[in-house]
Amino acid sequence: MNKHVFLDRLTIRMGALLTGGNGYFARNIDSPPIGETLSTISIDLPEWSGESLHELRVETFAGTLDPGFEVVRWSGPDEPTIIFHHGNNERPFDYRKTAKNTFRSIFLDRTPYTGMNLINLRAPFHNGTIGSYTEAMTDITNFVTMIAASAVLIDGLVKTLRDRGSREVNVSGISLGGWITNIHRAYFGSADRYIPIFAGAALADTFLYSDYRRLVSNTALSHPEEIEEILDFEDDFLKAADGNVYPLLARHDRMIRFERQRRSYPEGSVRVMDTGHVTGVLGAVELRQHIGESITLPLPPQV
Repeated sequence: MNKHVFLDRLTIRMGALLTGGNGYFARNIDSPPIGETLSTISIDLPEWSGESLHELRVETFAGTLDPGFEVVRWSGPDEPTIIFHHGNNERPFDYRKTAKNTFRSIFLDRTPYTGMNLINLRAPFHNGTIGSYTEAMTDITNFVTMIAASAVLIDGLVKTLRDRGSREVNVSGISLGGWITNIHRAYFGSADRYIPIFAGAALADTFLYSDYRRLVSNTALSHPEEIEEILDFEDDFLKAADGNVYPLLARHDRMIRFERQRRSYPEGSVRVMDTGHVTGVLGAVELRQHIGESITLPLPPQV
């Protein structure tokens, strides 16, 4: 077993110890699919200018949710913009060195990104404790509305940026954020480029068939067809126009299975890190390089 696989499996085992029998979807496995849920969510964005933080309240069939966004750097509409979504169970607005924060490690640590606008997102349920998040994820409706709300928030931001004359809008995210990036591409497709990191479009596979299944309830594992119906969006993703997605996957990832998720993408479009999930997330320099190189590629033709 190589170190990448070992660290992924160790992380999953530790998570299983913390959750006990209170795994993903233990309380409820009934929810409308992701595509249907998107149409039930509406977000009115506040007026904003320049660098600013915005906490939102969004009404959904799962209750009131609390997504947010922070304009970390704003140089004006002539500069390209990156809208970035964090990974699972991060606290994206906590920029302390001790905090788990992939936005900080990719964009702000070492030499900060310059010459582009940076917008940092926060998914619902990511402003509290690990315990409160774990409890919320026992209901699949909370999980589905969480990722749907983030995708709708991204779309609202893209529209706002277009209205302000922004010349180039890019959406990127890692792990959970990578799935949300791909959901936006599948159902909205209004950004210029999509840069998903450690994600695909067969979301149910992670919960049902990867090593991550150790964190999933027996109830969900015993109903794979229902979980796939709710979470998978690969058919819709594959219908989206080619040429605007620049994915990065980890070859030894035990949470986001490389061979399964690469099938979501156009042939030859996937870049590969020789890491696992955990070691890949820690590879901020390579992640930064992938995003930067993707953005310098020519924009795909407009359809």
